[in-house]
Formats: sequence, structure tokens, C-alpha cells
Amino acid sequence: MGEMTESQRRWEAWSDAFSAVVGALPGQIEVPCPEGDGRPVRVAFVVDPEDRVGVGYAWCDGERVGIFLTRMKAPDGVPTLPVDASDEELAAMVPEDIDFLPRPRTADHGQDTT
Repeated sequence: MGEMTESQRRWEAWSDAFSAVVGALPGQIEVPCPEGDGRPVRVAFVVDPEDRVGVGYAWCDGERVGIFLTRMKAPDGVPTLPVDASDEELAAMVPEDIDFLPRPRTADHGQDTT
């Protein structure tokens, strides 16, 4: 693959931040927002309660930007919401006004799977 586009670099920075936060769970670590405002990245998980697989969200409260990953297993000991949670429960955990970045496409025109 050639040079990354700006959207790929931006998404990669978010992916790295998300991985750093998730890697520290259930402990806490402050990873600064990739958008540069200095506030910490926050994460939340909406999963199937039986296998803890679902959607992981990462965002910045200051910039109101983030990413989400599907088919992700929530780490043990981390609070989650069930996939059938109400809109109100979801909004209490993941702010409704976050601009979640789309995963950039790769040169082969498919979704980036890395």
C-alpha cells in the first residue's frame, strides 16, 4: 500500500489511542485525544452479555469525534451495556453528538481490516 491518506492517518491515530486505552483495561490510563485538544480518550462497549462481543466506542468529549469497532470483545471487568439497551441507556454511556469517523477504504476498495 502507498502513502496513507489524511483520513487513513486520522483513523489510524484513533485506532492506536483506542488500543492503548483498551490495553490498560480494566485499569485506567489517560491517552490524549488524537484531535489534539489534550482531553483523554473515553471508551464504552455495547455487547452481547453472554460472550461480551459487540461494539467498542472511543471518543473525545472536547472535540466530539471518535471511532467504533464491531465484533470486539469487551475486556473482563469492564462495565458494558447489553445490545438491547434503550436509547436512553446508550446516550448515558456514549454521547449522542459524537461524530464517529468512517473506517477508510484501502487501495483494493474494500474496508480496511487492520
